[in-house]
Amino acid sequence: MLTGGQLLGRCLENLGVREIWGTSGHSNVVTAVDCRDGGPDPRAVVKRMRDEWGVSLIGGQGRLKNDIFRIGHVGYVDELDVIAALGALEMTLIAM
Repeated sequence: MLTGGQLLGRCLENLGVREIWGTSGHSNVVTAVDCRDGGPDPRAVVKRMRDEWGVSLIGGQGRLKNDIFRIGHVGYVDELDVIAALGALEMTLIAM
């Protein structure tokens, strides 16, 4: 069974985005998605995911405020929750 971080890491690249730390260090708690270098506006992604799909993501903070968004996968989160978030993310990115 894959952890949430491993599952996200394997699927994000297919959506045209990547983890900020690369695939070498999957977190068991949160995955940070790199939006630099032509990626989507992370603030717009967070807002659309919440407003249109009811999925809560976390924006970046500090110097990464405008560069990343984060997907949490700790606690009462299973594979189907991660897959649902990935589906909503795919639809959000297509709409942008």
